[in-house]
Amino acid sequence: MTRSSFLAASIVAAGIVLTGGGAVLAQDYPAQPVNVVIPFPPGGGTDTIGRIVFNKVAEGWSEPVVIQNQPGASGLVGTLSAMREAPDGYTLIMGSTGSILSLAREGMGMDSGAFQIQEVLTPVTQLSADPYVVAVHPSLGVESIEELVALAKSDPDAIPFGSSGIGSASHLTGVLFEQLAGVELRHVPYSGTGEAVPALLGGDIKLMFAPPSSVLPHAEDGALIALAVTSEERSALHPDLPTVAEGGVAGFSAIGWFGLYAPTGVEPGLLEAINTAVTDAMADPAVVEALANQGAAPAPMLPDEYRDWVNADVSMWLELAAIAEAEE
Repeated sequence: MTRSSFLAASIVAAGIVLTGGGAVLAQDYPAQPVNVVIPFPPGGGTDTIGRIVFNKVAEGWSEPVVIQNQPGASGLVGTLSAMREAPDGYTLIMGSTGSILSLAREGMGMDSGAFQIQEVLTPVTQLSADPYVVAVHPSLGVESIEELVALAKSDPDAIPFGSSGIGSASHLTGVLFEQLAGVELRHVPYSGTGEAVPALLGGDIKLMFAPPSSVLPHAEDGALIALAVTSEERSALHPDLPTVAEGGVAGFSAIGWFGLYAPTGVEPGLLEAINTAVTDAMADPAVVEALANQGAAPAPMLPDEYRDWVNADVSMWLELAAIAEAEE
């Protein structure tokens, strides 16, 4: 064995990660504050779930976690900024269906022709993957998916549906509903869920496919009607709500997900250490309860598993985005 190969083997055996700043023992990570970039404003789903999880992660680390909200361009601003940082584990990136889809729609991660998240980011783990809720304004006069479809077929203009923006997951979920239910809806895009939900409450729009935490409290007090969840099976958190498929729209399934990423090039030992820390935090009963209060359930994955899952799901969303663009 040559001296160089002996040193390389010794580094691997010792769990040493080589970064631009030198050698760092993975078992000693973190040795400085860890920045978690959230590419959306405070108070949204990505921000809330990220803070819940990383408040717990920080308890097990010797260094603090610094949350940095960098909103703009459907998550692109913060994500692109963080992607340029060193792959040393000290910059992590929260992502959502929408922010990762924004990367793909900009042509990033598409060098092979099909989206490959690993070309632009290192997937660490999924945090949650939860259904949207189909919510309507009471003035629409429907109380089930069957009635919603019947009304859409008889009078398409009667159902303006709102979303958090053109090409967003809430918009594309509506496009999927149109395709599988054989109906047409009038799309009204907003700049975010925070703007769309008040419009729904005011009756300016009549329908949304929205995160549970955004609409279920209003359904509980009678301001909105929750018709169904968008997952393939009923949600364990909301078992009384039927699925869209149960309402007669066969094959319908759409979920929104949140996950953690790092810049490309993170060493395997360090990636495993971060994955383990986050996965352990999500198993804590207090974290499980806090996520449930947001309509979310922990859904951690190993990095390779999460990579494959993201690539497959983004491909589906891109197909819907192409349909939506053709319709606009």
